[in-house]
Amino acid sequence: MFMDPKVDVDQLYRRVDSLRSMRPFGLIGRARRLTDWSRYRVSDAKLAKLKSNRKLRKFYTDQNELIDRYVDVDRLLDTGIHYEMIRNYEENTSSGSSSGTSDEETEEDENENADNQRPHDIESGEAATTANIPATVADATITSSGTATSKPSHLTSVPIAKSSSKFSNTSHHHAPNKGVPGNIDSEGARVLGVGQESTGRTVLVAIYINFVVNILLLFAKVIVAYSSKSMSIVASLVDSVLDFLSTLIILFANKYAARKSYRFPIGRKRLEPIGVLVFSIVIIISFLQVLISSLERLLNPDHSIVRLTGPAIGIMASTVFVKFLCYLWCSSIQNSSVQALAEDAKTDVVFNTFSLIFPLIESIFLLWWVDAAGACCLCLYVIFQWAVITFEHIDHLSGSHASREDYHEILYLVTRFSDKISAVKNYRIYHQGDLVNVEVDIVISDRHLQLRDCHDLGESLQYAIETLPFVERCFVHLDYKVRNYIGHIEN
Repeated sequence: MFMDPKVDVDQLYRRVDSLRSMRPFGLIGRARRLTDWSRYRVSDAKLAKLKSNRKLRKFYTDQNELIDRYVDVDRLLDTGIHYEMIRNYEENTSSGSSSGTSDEETEEDENENADNQRPHDIESGEAATTANIPATVADATITSSGTATSKPSHLTSVPIAKSSSKFSNTSHHHAPNKGVPGNIDSEGARVLGVGQESTGRTVLVAIYINFVVNILLLFAKVIVAYSSKSMSIVASLVDSVLDFLSTLIILFANKYAARKSYRFPIGRKRLEPIGVLVFSIVIIISFLQVLISSLERLLNPDHSIVRLTGPAIGIMASTVFVKFLCYLWCSSIQNSSVQALAEDAKTDVVFNTFSLIFPLIESIFLLWWVDAAGACCLCLYVIFQWAVITFEHIDHLSGSHASREDYHEILYLVTRFSDKISAVKNYRIYHQGDLVNVEVDIVISDRHLQLRDCHDLGESLQYAIETLPFVERCFVHLDYKVRNYIGHIEN
């Protein structure tokens, strides 16, 4: 590169670095907190005084939880992580153009006007601007459609890059960076106080320990059920057999969900909830059979009394204690498979406790029907509990919408992220298994922004949304006006 010897190179570099450091502030803007959320929080002392009015207490409790989620967004963005991401994009861009062209050529191409305009606009979606954020959390509402709150800008020509040799040159192939800008994945998890879902060694240890415990308890219950002939303990034995089966199903699902394959471009994370769904169906069918056997015992003319020995009582009591410890440990691990084991361990605690109480009552008070009737109650309890879990997983795997709180939190993050985002046209949040997918259509009305500016801003927002612990994947779509085509064909 040839340069006038009179030019101070160091000063020139300092000016260039200064301009680059100003770019994040130009794209993000001030982007401060919209309000002091502590003003709307209801203290625990005030909530304690609302015991008589449960609806009002629930309202303020839910509002406090929503405020906590807004505060999490503020804590994330107050670190300046979005500025850092834009700065990383600038450093990555300045390291060299992927097409071998200079920044001046790229800028010239982006400023070239096209002859054609986009089709006439139509009304679609809803617009959400920072001016529309409600004064109180209670006023916040989410609707699926509505009318734009601002008038659409006039139709303008869409910049289209002119034909250049750089598009015809196919000899250069550039792989994308494998990292993320600003290390937002690890930084976001640290700021939000939640790590990524527990995987690997912790999950496998939890599954293997449950596997060993279930085998030991299974053999112990076989002895107790054979010696006592109690239907309640038989139901508990069936529960232990299903515990053994559930561990195998979840171990299989967790193992294959962690494997990467080109056949599954976004991973096989949904194998875990599918495994839980299969297990819940098996449990319901099995306990229906135990329920039928218990009803037959009640209708049987043989009214023999069930009696428990000392060792049998000791085995059942130790089963309750061990399962309670398993529940406490598994419930602390953030993984859907292990959470299913925790739910199963909690069921075992209740189930085995009453499986011991019912035959004891029958043997002490000589009531022949208590054990069989108790077994029926236990079966109905398990069937109802797992039916709820079954329908919940079916709902999530079918793509149901996320919770209202999830909608509010993401909308607040989008609104606070940058001053350049003038409106939110539309956005959808729907389940794809345990986590949710997010689709956000934002409007950037600043016509002076270049393509790379819009790209960096939109993708940074995409990364920020994916930092939230309940989000699996986010897709951010950019538009230049509110009233435009929907962007998808309705099938």
